[in-house]
Amino acid sequence: MRWLLALLFSFTLLPKVFSQTKLIVINPGEDILSSISKEDRYTYPEFVNGTIYKSRKNVQYKMNYNILFGHMEYIDSAGDTLYVDPNSFKYIVLGKDTFYYSRFYYRVLKDYDKIRLVCRNVFSFVSPQKTTTGTYYNTYQVIGNGQSLRGIAPKDTFRLAKFEVYYMADVKNNIQTLRRENLIKIYPHRKKALLNYLDEHTVNLYNLDEVEKMLDLLTVKK
Repeated sequence: MRWLLALLFSFTLLPKVFSQTKLIVINPGEDILSSISKEDRYTYPEFVNGTIYKSRKNVQYKMNYNILFGHMEYIDSAGDTLYVDPNSFKYIVLGKDTFYYSRFYYRVLKDYDKIRLVCRNVFSFVSPQKTTTGTYYNTYQVIGNGQSLRGIAPKDTFRLAKFEVYYMADVKNNIQTLRRENLIKIYPHRKKALLNYLDEHTVNLYNLDEVEKMLDLLTVKK
């Protein structure tokens, strides 16, 4: 278990993943990376048309985002798959999706008046827990970079889940969690409405519909 703690980093506010979520099971002796399919590793099933927007020149490639390794990858003119230097661009558009980089890659989901709702796709190790209402999985470690798991074959059975974590980005693309304190700082005039809403509703910050309803409330012009 020491190798796991050494190679992964903790993540706060991890969700419970329910039994309907697709799990990747790594059996004893199996290589972790080999157990994760190409389809699961990437955002899109195939490389798509992408544009890298830079300060002076925009460039276009076939591109895809590698969730497991945290790399934005592209295919160059020689047919080689390379990854983008995260400090070399302003933003990247893949198909209809826009990505920004701030320590990690974030995909824009929706624009609001003062913020953008963004998400980060992650893999996490999970452990099963049975309750009277069914089985769910506690997430306990997020994989920071899949490279750290290369060549590792655990002695025990491990389970992985892939899910989205939602954040907000301000006008300078600073990433913040969706805590009430952060929301009130940006929307102080909507503090009362937000607190009343949270008193009446339990918002699951890992459910996109519930997050959007909360943000829609804040951006109502009153």
